[in-house]
Amino acid sequence: MDSKDSAAPSGRKRRSRKGKGGNGINLRPEAGAGEKTVAEHLMTETAGAGVAAVRIGGGGPEASLEDTGSAAHRQSRGEMVAGIVFTLLVIGALVAAGMVIKQRFYDGNFLPVDTITIRGTLDQNSVEEISSLLSNSGLMGNFIRLNVDDVRQLVEELPWVQSAAVRKQWPSLLQLHITEKIPQVRWGADRLYSQSVGIFTPPEDRTYPDLVRIDAPDELASAVFPVFIRCQILLARHGFAVAAVRVSDRRSWEFVLKNGPLLILGREQEEFEDRIERFARIYRMMRDQERQLTAYADLRYENGIALGWKSDDAAPQEGGTAVRR
Repeated sequence: MDSKDSAAPSGRKRRSRKGKGGNGINLRPEAGAGEKTVAEHLMTETAGAGVAAVRIGGGGPEASLEDTGSAAHRQSRGEMVAGIVFTLLVIGALVAAGMVIKQRFYDGNFLPVDTITIRGTLDQNSVEEISSLLSNSGLMGNFIRLNVDDVRQLVEELPWVQSAAVRKQWPSLLQLHITEKIPQVRWGADRLYSQSVGIFTPPEDRTYPDLVRIDAPDELASAVFPVFIRCQILLARHGFAVAAVRVSDRRSWEFVLKNGPLLILGREQEEFEDRIERFARIYRMMRDQERQLTAYADLRYENGIALGWKSDDAAPQEGGTAVRR
């Protein structure tokens, strides 16, 4: 029993896999003479294709794919740096050229303004006066550097200039169009009024005795002037010329006529036309009868007027004549 048991293991034969032809397949084959290893085969194929071969397990000096990529990267980086340097040089040259051109164009002796044309109706200012003002202002010089707004502000500071339009025309011409203030009435003792400008102060040497004088609060100027124009036209139809107008703080109106009495119209502006017509009719009737001329006519009554004679004070008083229509 013992001998059988001990012989059984030794008697077992190792089984081997058989392939075609009955030969066994060696799981770990070794290359024989004249055969190539897998590594050698790969090296041969890649070398034939122009690709650097990598020897597996070898220590030869052949360049690797990594070495080739590094060289290309270094070349590309160098070209980029050269491009940046060239671009910076071009920009620097352009900036320097621009600075030289700017300095040249802003030079006072380069492209000077040598001609000034002045247009507009100049009754109060002269061409010589405005040209002298510009020449001595320090603003004239280089055509490009000249600021037309500065010129406009300077000219509009003249007392008689309402507005100025200024433009430049290449290469050396400056054009001005002047609009002057046109006084329409005297405002108080020493000022003037224009509907487009308002109240303004003229130079001391300019007086306008032929203009109608209006004495009224300054804040009422824009409202007073249209009413004055309307009443002046109505009076002129009947042959009366206005010398002066007085408007009180309570907006009560009085007209001083050059060839007639003082008219007291009151405050009701909507009644002014009817009151002027009433006065003209009565005054004509009295003049035809060769009656003594009146000093004033108070038209504030609804159905008549009160007259003060020349012998009376030039203001409404008791003792005048009441005339009813």
